[in-house]
Amino acid sequence: MRTQSTYSDTHDDALISPCIQQLKEAFNTSDNPTTLIDDFWAEVTAQGAPLVEPIDGDADYCFVTFLWRAKPGTQVEHVLVMVDTLTDKDREDHLERHLMQPIAETDVWYKTYRLRHDHRARYQFYVDDGTRPPFKIEAGKTRPGWISVLQDAIADPLNPRTFPATRLQPVTSILELPNAPASLWQYGPAKVSGEVVEHVVASEVLSNERPVWVYTPPGYTPEQTYGVLVLLDGNVWQPMLTVSQTLDALIAEGLIPPLVAVMPSSIDLEIRWQEMTCSAPFVDFLRDELLPWARENWSMTDDPARTIISGQSLGGLTSAYAAFMAPEVFGNVLSLSGSFWWRSDSAYDLEAEWLSHQFAITPKRDVRFYVAAGLQEWHLLQTNRHLRDVLLAKGYELTYKEYNGGHDYLCWSQATPDGLVELTRHWADSE
Repeated sequence: MRTQSTYSDTHDDALISPCIQQLKEAFNTSDNPTTLIDDFWAEVTAQGAPLVEPIDGDADYCFVTFLWRAKPGTQVEHVLVMVDTLTDKDREDHLERHLMQPIAETDVWYKTYRLRHDHRARYQFYVDDGTRPPFKIEAGKTRPGWISVLQDAIADPLNPRTFPATRLQPVTSILELPNAPASLWQYGPAKVSGEVVEHVVASEVLSNERPVWVYTPPGYTPEQTYGVLVLLDGNVWQPMLTVSQTLDALIAEGLIPPLVAVMPSSIDLEIRWQEMTCSAPFVDFLRDELLPWARENWSMTDDPARTIISGQSLGGLTSAYAAFMAPEVFGNVLSLSGSFWWRSDSAYDLEAEWLSHQFAITPKRDVRFYVAAGLQEWHLLQTNRHLRDVLLAKGYELTYKEYNGGHDYLCWSQATPDGLVELTRHWADSE
């Protein structure tokens, strides 16, 4: 199956929106250019940014123009547009492709992209105007340098739609083009809410302890045995993204059955890297310590057919690995942008895509999969497609989806409810 990437020619410096071209021409001939620019900003403020315009003769793509209004009294040197994954692809060698251009003698800065009508992404601006460290083009060449840029970037003040802060980024802005699929994440708050309580769980296996958030659904009663969702990176999904509200809404709409969600923290980035790269001790913790602790305190099933493990990026890899190692516990995997490129670091096995190979050479487990990845994930898309092909060849029950976006919590927030609906669809049959 071939899918068209939106990445080609999105960063062409020759791209300019019709609106901006008209503004330039009018400014050069106007008798009252100040009023012209003020009127432009008034219109942008009323309709919101970025600008989205059709392309003559191209029904599938549109011009998307990001805008920055220079503040009075500041000297703007650079404005970097940071569209999730699109900008990341160029950060090491071609970051200049994502710098805005000014309209001379005005406070207007702009950058135009050509994107497919169904694109979805978070974005930010890094504004070098003396209010933060000066922008350096080489910042993108190292991960620490890029993280510092992410953490000093700001949301688009002309766009009222924002996405909550995550582990590495402050609040970001939302880009959703007209044909981006509607999301179950967008349901409004449910009339009744479940309960979320934070606990601390110690592990003898891992010699550490971590916060764990446990969600119980509205009307929870110990007389009922509930299905289970183990959601990795709980320190992002609950305190930052408030996934409990999504679970409330899905349950209220009858789209998923009431369930208990156990959401362990990944503690920090160093420990996350150690534990979420096909780590057998981490699976031992999930199977032998975390879930037994949870079942002692809440009425949860031990049926793998009604137990989901879910994660994104390294968490997607770990979810699949946990089901591979412990299918008697985890009968459902929800993997988003899984890092299936990962290779074993042992001296005798340096093969890339190690886990996909393990699924290929071992007998089929009784596990169902929901796997999703973004068309903009240049370094992950092919390995997710390879896992898809391996699982189908082995006869696994699999739902596989691709969305037009990147390695992005906004996209994962849209895909998680879809995956939960799909994986819980047959739970009633196994009760």
